[in-house]
Amino acid sequence: MNKIPYALSALVLLLMASLPILGINPAQLQTSGQITVALDKKMLSNSGPLYGMTNIFFEDPGAATILRPAGWKDVKLAQIIGAPALKPVNALRYHDESGAVQIAVDTDSDGDWNDEKPLLFQKSGDSTFADFSIRVVASEGSQASPAEVAYQIIQSGSYIYARIREYRTGTLQIGDAIYALLLRPQDRDAPIYGPGRTVFFVDLDRNGEIAQYWEERKSGELVPAEQVSLTQPFLLAGRKFVVESLDAAGTRLVLKPSSADTAVSPGFIAPFFEAPDLEGRIHRLRDLRGRVVLLEFWSVDCPWADTVRPLINALAEKFKGPDFATLSIAREKEPSILREYLKTKPKSTTVLGRDDNVWKTYNPEGMSPLAFVLDRSGVIRLIAPGARSLKALEAVIAGLIASQESTGEPTGRSGDELPLHITKSSDKVLFAWVGDAMQTIRVIALSTARGVVVIDTNLIRSADVRIRQAIEKEFSRKDIKYLINTHSHHDHTAGNQVYADATIIAQETAFEGMKSELTGEGLGKLLEMFKADAQGWAARKDKAAPDSGEYHFFREGVVLLKTTLEELQTGFIPTYPSVLFDKSMTLDMGDMIVELYAVGGTHTTSDIMVFVPEEGLVAVGDVTPDQMLPYLAKKAPWDLGFILENWGRIVEGGREIKHVNMAHTDMKLGVETFKQQYRYLKTLWDGLRELRSHGATLADAKQKYTIERDFPYFKDRRLAIRDMSIHDNNVEAIWERTVKK
Repeated sequence: MNKIPYALSALVLLLMASLPILGINPAQLQTSGQITVALDKKMLSNSGPLYGMTNIFFEDPGAATILRPAGWKDVKLAQIIGAPALKPVNALRYHDESGAVQIAVDTDSDGDWNDEKPLLFQKSGDSTFADFSIRVVASEGSQASPAEVAYQIIQSGSYIYARIREYRTGTLQIGDAIYALLLRPQDRDAPIYGPGRTVFFVDLDRNGEIAQYWEERKSGELVPAEQVSLTQPFLLAGRKFVVESLDAAGTRLVLKPSSADTAVSPGFIAPFFEAPDLEGRIHRLRDLRGRVVLLEFWSVDCPWADTVRPLINALAEKFKGPDFATLSIAREKEPSILREYLKTKPKSTTVLGRDDNVWKTYNPEGMSPLAFVLDRSGVIRLIAPGARSLKALEAVIAGLIASQESTGEPTGRSGDELPLHITKSSDKVLFAWVGDAMQTIRVIALSTARGVVVIDTNLIRSADVRIRQAIEKEFSRKDIKYLINTHSHHDHTAGNQVYADATIIAQETAFEGMKSELTGEGLGKLLEMFKADAQGWAARKDKAAPDSGEYHFFREGVVLLKTTLEELQTGFIPTYPSVLFDKSMTLDMGDMIVELYAVGGTHTTSDIMVFVPEEGLVAVGDVTPDQMLPYLAKKAPWDLGFILENWGRIVEGGREIKHVNMAHTDMKLGVETFKQQYRYLKTLWDGLRELRSHGATLADAKQKYTIERDFPYFKDRRLAIRDMSIHDNNVEAIWERTVKK
């Protein structure tokens, strides 16, 4: 089945109280919020995809005077550069004195070929290539500066193409993450860098390869294009940026933070518009909220739009229903022209006539075909130019419809077989989970004056569909404002897709943690593990006594695993946090404050605790449960001083705690145990550092602090992992960190 390892559609609206400090690399400067990236010139390869080339056509020059050597006969002329701001540059094809066919280019833009030489072509693969430079000169009245630009003419069979051979690269550092950048001219007519005709790519998944087009690999995996906009805000590492400037020579790119919510860019709300259909009925984009929407820009005269028409029709028919809508916005304005075309070439979409404002907003370059996919909240999830992205369209639409099902029974086996449970601790706090015997995630929902806040999701998407429906029903509202991930693990984040219309918040290392598990090799390993477990658990279920606890555990487990396998391979879109914080963050929800504290390092680097003072509620994700002593792995990247500082903000100061929620339904953590865990680690941290400062030994430390004498609360808890004493390990681990100080 097709899957999308990294979806540009995963990122949604960004809400930030302040931007985190950005890391700086040597090729990057930051001033007053702006980031300046130095760009280097590179040359395109003659192998692999031949980016940026367009046809040139040699034609009889007619009565035009061609200044050329006398021996050049049977001349034909083809335009290389025809941009209004630049002097035209042409190529000449001719027979030389020996009768051989040659091509020469007016490289100095003066219209005279007497000082030009024939191009030298070299074979590479099935094509021949000729390299040359053009002195690009501004036309009269233009401010463009002259520049030497590397070009190339390519002969392939009976076709001849031209392209600009050079492009630009750079690197952008945000925090610890370094992103490779690539900018190149869109076509041969755009040698001057700037918005409109320059295409901009970012290695979004940081895998060392920049995907310039959507590609389907032999495995069936869909790899998304990594193009971002030079003219619209875009999302990167959960932050909003916009291009402030790009110099004409392509040597310097300047970015600045953006606060936009609406933009023609993935992760942003699509701009509102209204336009008439062929009968004059007005269609408003806002009226389609609650449905997944396909917007198509096309033209009667475009052969590529005609090529994809049957495929677009097939998508419209496949997803036809209350959850899906299509609008095809034509370049042509006259209804009569469109009706005549549709007589012989019908479209299954709703056809709208041209609206100049809509084309100017969404498609200023007039590309055809160009498609957008919007989720139920009107957020752009995919921009698909040309005819190469149809499989991506189908996969993203299917995923959005499946993950945000709003009517009827949700899809997936868990919808039929795992019972849904709802409890409330108050009118404003709801807990929801599926299953009786198998552990799943206990989701928390908070109904606040400024929207609903959800904490954590499940591994099975269909379970989160049901839980979201229950939340909306119980609270009689659908305005889910935030989703908070307590850490990056797949069983807490795979269901993020169901809340793609909300702002998703997590600690800043969760982004990389999710990507490593939910894409590429990490996702492959998960699928193999789930397949093996499903087979093993099915066998154990069959051996268990009917109606025994073991039987029900493995029965639910098999349902969960089979559903997970199906959903991860069908319409799954990793949906990443769009707001990332480092140490702490506070959400003011009007009648409720939601405090987020990073405590990562012992379980994952992205672990957080969520505290809601008005409700006395703490959500702790997967920290140590009631049944065992807290455990500090010696090789884990924890900073206990930092963890205790944030933990203490919840426990210290007389703040009332009424309920502590562990995410997994088979685990619990009492309020007193939660406090005692803090006191245990705080006592060891402070005491061992004090001992160390006075020259004590590790043996002294172990004698100083024992469970029986100093922490009797834990004497009945699990105190060992295999044959290892957890307490002795903790003392040794903390002691090692104090020595390093």
